[in-house]
Amino acid sequence: MFLNNEEENVMSSYRILLVDDEENLTKCLELVLSIEGHTVITANSGEKALELIKEIYEGGEKIDLLITDMWMEGMSGLDLIKNLHKQGITPRTIGISGFTDDKTADELYRKGCNDLILKPFTDEELLRRISEIMDCEKVGS
Repeated sequence: MFLNNEEENVMSSYRILLVDDEENLTKCLELVLSIEGHTVITANSGEKALELIKEIYEGGEKIDLLITDMWMEGMSGLDLIKNLHKQGITPRTIGISGFTDDKTADELYRKGCNDLILKPFTDEELLRRISEIMDCEKVGS
């Protein structure tokens, strides 16, 4: 079920980069986020995400939110976050993972991940977390 009451529909629209090597999950999340009015750009790897971000930023645009799987072949979500931060690119970030431990979660938060959602999760949970993270940014601005 998608958010549909008036109070929840005030969520702003964001440019979101969604990175996950699970094609079916990526398609589902892209649909959910698009229906909510977000611009969604997808990548199936950390390496592809870096290429896309480079193109986006060179074109004078930016990413408002990065949603990335933490465990992918090649570049992990954590390595992607670290790489972006080294370049001075620090979008709000949500990590998604099928599993993690406290040590890994702590490292994710220290490296700039704003939230971590464990799979499986509902559409509502993801949308709520996006709203919370992005509202935090507005308050802090």
